[in-house]
Amino acid sequence: MERNLTLNETARYLGISSPTVLNWTKQGFLVASKVNDRLFFNKSEVDILLEQIETGTINRLSMRANKKNSVKTFLPDEYLTDPSEAGRLSTLVNYIADHELKTEESLFVLCLNYLVQNNMLQRSSLFDLLKVYNKISLHEHIRQELNLWQTKLDFSSGIKVYEPLLDFTLPMVDDAIGLIFQSIKKEGSKSKEGSYYTPSYICEEMLEEYMRKIRVDAKILDPCCGTGQFLLSAGKLMKKKGRLLHPEYIWGYDLDPLAVQIARINLMVLFRDFTFSPNIYQRNFIYNFSLDDKIRKYRKFDLIVGNPPWGSEFRFEQLNFLKENYPQILTMESYSYFIFIGMNLLSPGGFLSYILPESILNVKTHKDIRQYILQNSKIILIKNYGRLFKNVFSPVIRIDLEKKESISDKVLIMENGTSYTADSHRFFRNKNFVFDIYNTETDFLLIKKIESFPHTTLHQKADWALGIVTGDNHKFLSDGMKKGYHQILKGTDIERFYLKRPTFYLHYDRDTLQQCAPLSKYQVKEKLIYRFISNRLVFAYDEHQLLTLNSANIVVPKIDSYPLKAIMALFNSSLYHFLFRKKFFTHKVLREHLEQLPLPLLPSDKLEMLVKLADMLNLAHLSEELFKERYKELDQMVFDLFLLTPDEKDLVYHTK
Repeated sequence: MERNLTLNETARYLGISSPTVLNWTKQGFLVASKVNDRLFFNKSEVDILLEQIETGTINRLSMRANKKNSVKTFLPDEYLTDPSEAGRLSTLVNYIADHELKTEESLFVLCLNYLVQNNMLQRSSLFDLLKVYNKISLHEHIRQELNLWQTKLDFSSGIKVYEPLLDFTLPMVDDAIGLIFQSIKKEGSKSKEGSYYTPSYICEEMLEEYMRKIRVDAKILDPCCGTGQFLLSAGKLMKKKGRLLHPEYIWGYDLDPLAVQIARINLMVLFRDFTFSPNIYQRNFIYNFSLDDKIRKYRKFDLIVGNPPWGSEFRFEQLNFLKENYPQILTMESYSYFIFIGMNLLSPGGFLSYILPESILNVKTHKDIRQYILQNSKIILIKNYGRLFKNVFSPVIRIDLEKKESISDKVLIMENGTSYTADSHRFFRNKNFVFDIYNTETDFLLIKKIESFPHTTLHQKADWALGIVTGDNHKFLSDGMKKGYHQILKGTDIERFYLKRPTFYLHYDRDTLQQCAPLSKYQVKEKLIYRFISNRLVFAYDEHQLLTLNSANIVVPKIDSYPLKAIMALFNSSLYHFLFRKKFFTHKVLREHLEQLPLPLLPSDKLEMLVKLADMLNLAHLSEELFKERYKELDQMVFDLFLLTPDEKDLVYHTK
């Protein structure tokens, strides 16, 4: 019987958004059937489309599919301690690509190079090394590892072209082969797996503090070890501090068999004085943990550290398994499973330290894992690294947990070289268990003061509309007016209090546009338009029935006797910028954020004054000096409404 996929399952399967699936359906690339107002797609047909995308048969869709289908490579030069080595690395990677060398065979030869570089193998021809290295003086455990690995390789097409790989100068980093592997791995593969390797200085920083606290015979685990950066850092710290910890106490798992092979070689080279087989294995940790009673019940670790995969894709067949075995994880976000599993594998009093996307702190959909963390651990540290990985635009944080009940309400927060503490108990009280780490106690008190004034909100008191997603701006947008076209605004056309003159025009047709609201939503008598991608609130008033692209969204407040322009004035003020940044710390202005902002209950004369100030600031031709003067007048009025002290005003103005 043919299997059908829902709309969301089809989007996940193809690595695109649900609106894109609908758009492709409109364009005839997919055929949907409708049952009880729900859309379903034949899995066999979806498989065919996926193959056409990945092979480039349908170039147009390949270009529009997200980076999960990208075949590009890039050098992750953030791992290089010496930037001058980037050129040598690029030459090596280009040689592999230009000669179309097989990845695994190339990495095997480079591992031989690595052993030569570490004086563990004598340089010879590749032919001789492949034939007789097992007879050359070499550590027994490494010899066995290479023999086993070589049985999986195929040099039948010739080995001469691989010979130069023995003579390339390898990057002077702890995990040189892993760095090369990352450099030749396709971007789409990294994105699908959610695997971006962590620079060594971050690994060492995360390990150093906790390795001082754990026992000499403590077990350390990286459940998503890649080529072993964290494990190598653990081993180096052991040696540096003269600890007698045996490498058998270091454990690692990873889904990628080639990464596991490199990690095993790395650890054996580091601990060359020991004869051992590393406890590093290929394993799909999410599934094996659930199925393996021995791991779940008996094997406990004292320190779990790593960079779990983010947003990795799950096959359709895996989804029911995840729902059944991990009912606590509602989002099916891969890193949430690793947090859950890690906490279950920790010994009492053990520590977990992970690199995670900043979105775990405040995005509504991740409230499940935040609640689990609060209920099952003590949060020790949250550190903000900003953007850490090349070609990954998500900011990165580190979170450290201890497996014990939280007896202290203080969490150490580190950001931009500064540190302060936050009250973890307030995380429980926050809506959706948001970890509002960027609020100092002073910030928190000011927010509470503002919210204590009698107020209303936009929740259930406004109409909302997203901007239009065309699916192909080059096709649908015109830079000149045509018959039947409408003016349309971009996010950059919106300034505080006023709109720039639109420079694009669109023919509105709901049947051909990928995503759009009914035309009536855009053509209301008056509305507020705001930038969607922004780290501050930027609102303007529109009474000309303009359309907006998806970088600009629409809200029509429906609060009796509360003018739209008064709301615009409040939202554009410095105080509301403070509220937005401190409550949500995001670069996207979401409806759920705006619905939480307090609108003070004001007498009519105060509301009229806000409208007047908004009109005074709504003049596009104002000089910068005059705009600042009037904006300062608005700020002062808003400060007075909430009875702010001079110190509180300074706090607001120092919020970036």
